[in-house]
Amino acid sequence: MARRGNGEGSIYYDKTKKCWVASICIGVDTTTGKTIRRRVYADNNKDIITKKNDMLAKYKDTYYMDADRITVGDWVSKYLDTYKKGSVRQNTYESYLYLAKHYIAPHLGTVKLDKLLPIQIQHFVNDLAAQHSPRTAEYVLAILKMAIRRAVDENILVKDVTRGIKKPRKKAKEIHPLTPEDVQILIDKTKSDKMKMAIKILYMTGMRSEELLGLTWNKINFAKQQLTISQVIIRTKDGPIIEAPKTQASARAISLPPKLLTALKNYKKLQAAEILKNKNYQNQNFVICRQNGLPMMPVCFCNIFGRNAKNADIAITAHGLRHTHATQLFKAGWNAKDVQERLGHSSVSVTLDIYTHHVPQRQNDIAAYLDQICPN
Repeated sequence: MARRGNGEGSIYYDKTKKCWVASICIGVDTTTGKTIRRRVYADNNKDIITKKNDMLAKYKDTYYMDADRITVGDWVSKYLDTYKKGSVRQNTYESYLYLAKHYIAPHLGTVKLDKLLPIQIQHFVNDLAAQHSPRTAEYVLAILKMAIRRAVDENILVKDVTRGIKKPRKKAKEIHPLTPEDVQILIDKTKSDKMKMAIKILYMTGMRSEELLGLTWNKINFAKQQLTISQVIIRTKDGPIIEAPKTQASARAISLPPKLLTALKNYKKLQAAEILKNKNYQNQNFVICRQNGLPMMPVCFCNIFGRNAKNADIAITAHGLRHTHATQLFKAGWNAKDVQERLGHSSVSVTLDIYTHHVPQRQNDIAAYLDQICPN
């Protein structure tokens, strides 16, 4: 008699139950280490063979974990802990946990993993977009997609039920850049020397807030008239921490205008005087930091910035100064590649996706040039 292959299952007669039994192994529970088996029953040998074959077809390519016992919530939690913890920034991992806990768990968390349907997911995404925002729905869907695709890769699920789910339609954000006059009013109305300096740096460099807060004095080369971005401050549940820039493009050097360099030199002298007065100052060489010299949480900085903008009656966020910087460069006719490198975008397409409507339309210039070379 030929030996059965692994996973083919076995058939035997149970004298106690007085019926035929077919049993197959579909994997091992990674939590307990126990073999996961499925059984079916029939009154005769012919029917049990049919039932066993049907069961083998049902659980084809389903190994490793009992997909009809684990829930979506449990699997997403296990996926994040196994594959994302330590492989992404701490604040990114914490945001994944938050979104999974507050959105996925309450709505899809109790659904068995192998019972999750595309239509359930689409309704879930649509409801999130309507009740919260398209951006939130997109982030949550991204987490769910990563978890489900990993389940497919590990043969826990046969197919990816997130495939084909439509992302919510997002309205294009209207960018309202400031004029140089607006920026001057914002600076004049700001009382803190530190915030005045922060506004000037953001406006003249297009840096992100987390990049500004990670900037140290040794990264400013006054002779070469440039600063280097090599670290950022990110928010975590344990407080602000220093991280490397998220992408290779984000680690960059930015040329500085002479007026900004002069302002930085003057501010450095003011900061040095404050350090001498403050016995509790823990000097870590940050350009923009808390009163005690320690790094500032990005959200705290943005809140302080917002209060200053409101006091000046200027509708702008800290990130809005980055948009202002880019928009003014485009309006002045600077090349998109140059703007991309200054902003630290990963590709020029990202820059153009955001700022296309601010790229100067030079059709009249093109027409004038063509008129010069047009044959008679």
